[in-house]
Amino acid sequence: YEGANGIQALDLVGRKLPANKGRAIQFFFTVVGGFCEKYENNAALSPFVKPLTEALERLVTATQWLMRHAISNPDNGGAVSMDYLYMVALVALGYQWAQVARICENQLSNPDDDSFDRRFYQNKLVCAGFFMDKVLPETMAHLARIEAGADSLMRLDAEVF
Repeated sequence: YEGANGIQALDLVGRKLPANKGRAIQFFFTVVGGFCEKYENNAALSPFVKPLTEALERLVTATQWLMRHAISNPDNGGAVSMDYLYMVALVALGYQWAQVARICENQLSNPDDDSFDRRFYQNKLVCAGFFMDKVLPETMAHLARIEAGADSLMRLDAEVF
């Protein structure tokens, strides 16, 4: 994995994640988790909050795996860094889509208010639902690849290349 994304992924896992004992990612978990807890019983937001909660739990699991396994084997950090970067990005985008859904549901909650284009907000909800149903589940595959570690990647001797 070369290029800008690979460099950013390695920087995230190797430098930013462990900086200040992981305070930045813990803050992110607190913000997203707080949103999920606040709206977990909101029926209108359930299609957005439930998948976000599950994806956040997977990201927490991936982070804990990294903290345990990258220290004992630095190859693990490098081997899983792209998947971890993608997981963080997917959860961040899922959080933003859940925020959009909250705003849309709030705007649409008064059926008598015709001072705005209702279709605009309804279409945003459809897009948010698509992300939750079709894109956010990718975190499952990323977690599986993270938990596989570096073994299969590092199995070949350097001379082979």
